[in-house]
Parts: sequence; C-alpha cells; structure tokens
Amino acid sequence: MSVAPVAVEMGPRNQRRLRTGAIILIVAAAVSVTAMWVGGGLPFVHSTNQLNSSVQPRHLTLIPDKLVYGMSKQQVRDRVGAPDKVAGGCWQYRENVKNFVGQTINAVRVCFLGNAYSNDYRQIDGKWRDPSSTKIVIAPPTQ
Repeated sequence: MSVAPVAVEMGPRNQRRLRTGAIILIVAAAVSVTAMWVGGGLPFVHSTNQLNSSVQPRHLTLIPDKLVYGMSKQQVRDRVGAPDKVAGGCWQYRENVKNFVGQTINAVRVCFLGNAYSNDYRQIDGKWRDPSSTKIVIAPPTQ
C-alpha cells in the first residue's frame, strides 16, 4: 500500500494574511528603530566621547541635600561626618564645587536650634548668602 504525497496549497486569502502580517512587522520595526535613533536610544551609533561630553548633571548634591530638617546632631554626624568647623550653633563643611552658573560653593553651614537641624547657609564665591535667595549677601552666620 503506498501513500500519495500530500501537498497543501495556500489559498489567496491566507497569502494576503501572510503578506499583510509581514508588512505590518516590517513597518513596526522601522518605526521602532527610527524612534530609538532620534531619541538617542541607540548608543552604538554615537561615539562614547559624544555621549559623555553631552551628558550634564541635572542636580547638584550638597551636604544639606542629604539631611532632613529636625535631625539630631548625632544623626547629622552619622550621615555626613564630623564638621570642619563649629561656629556657635552651626557646623561648617567644605564643599568647593561649581554650580550650574559657574559660581563656586565654598562651604555650607548646617545650623541647629537646640539639638535639631533647623536651617543652612551657603558660602558662594567667598560670601555667605541668605538661604532664601543666593543673591542676598549676609554677614557670616554665627547662630
């Protein structure tokens, strides 16, 4: 007994479905690659130097940014270390970093009311500034 070879022929309806599916897949892939290229999601098409030189930090982290108002002196010491200088109820820490407009933040003073962290001051370009506005110069904090 011999078995006849069976050949399945694809009808026109299934051929259309296959063609349409292939076209949709190709278009979706092209749109994805284009979106990644434009959005910078394809790092292998850029040199490493271009990527590193164009990336700018968006936030400058200073010592007060690591603290929470109301922390005790011991909690502040545990979080950021011993101060460089103590002036009255304030602890002074060196920063020496440039901000986004090119000013140098020389130091910060973390001040306590009782045993709780209450406010801070920044020394910018050698002058102490009011915490509410870096444009207002104040006498060095002695609190």
